[in-house]
Amino acid sequence: MSEFTYEWPNAEDFYAGVRAVVQSQYSYEKELCSLVDIGHCDFYDTTDFSRNRWNAYYAEVHFFIPIDAYSKYGGMLDKYQNLLLGVCQKVMPPETGYDIMKVTISPILSSEAKKNTLTEIKKVVEESAYLNINDDLIEKGKKMADAYVTLYALENFVRQYIDKKLTEKIGPNYMNNVSLPQKIKSGIETRKTQEQGKKWLPLRGDNDLYYMDFIELSDFISSNWDYFKDDIKDQNWIKVKMEEMYNIRCLIAHNSYISDDNIQLLEVTTKQILAQLS
Repeated sequence: MSEFTYEWPNAEDFYAGVRAVVQSQYSYEKELCSLVDIGHCDFYDTTDFSRNRWNAYYAEVHFFIPIDAYSKYGGMLDKYQNLLLGVCQKVMPPETGYDIMKVTISPILSSEAKKNTLTEIKKVVEESAYLNINDDLIEKGKKMADAYVTLYALENFVRQYIDKKLTEKIGPNYMNNVSLPQKIKSGIETRKTQEQGKKWLPLRGDNDLYYMDFIELSDFISSNWDYFKDDIKDQNWIKVKMEEMYNIRCLIAHNSYISDDNIQLLEVTTKQILAQLS
């Protein structure tokens, strides 16, 4: 009979323990202390044994912080993940039978940002006397706005991930040394040409990644797989996940309504991609 319970502790209690240890032992890491004050965590177990203790399982803790904080402290996240790994190993009760072997930090959508977006939509509708829109359409519009914010964050997170990974492995001028399929290259050139003819619109950025469509980012990863395989592991997995998101993105881009099932798929798949790429 196993000596372990194989039951996770309460996530909020565990997170409170992590926060207490960080603030006690790493008080000099001001940014890390700030991050653990505004996030939350989830547990992820596997069917693999940790090989640290007999019959103990390999497990991970995924931390989630607001996307603005993620962007602000992006350069320090690898360091913080290593520090949090040690903290989680201390806080996790040994009798659970889960050995924490990996920690990730991923961005979450700011609930305040969502709230502000929906409030603005409601305000515009209410103040526009010429808009004869029924309540059902307004509610659907709110759900679509929420889905857009999620996709916007996901798409740009993938760009940031690619940029960070290739900069680390190749250098800041990596676009000159990667495989760029002709279809993607043509798309980039077309969008840049169109942008030059519409000078009243803001520039997308100074990196070609921002001139790639979402599905092209997936193709770009596949074409340069050697640089990403250590993180993503399964090339088909990321391709399928991004194709699912692209299909939903197309519906949103054309103001089509997406079902509750698609919204649930969007939320679950976004979390999976963020966790895998973090």
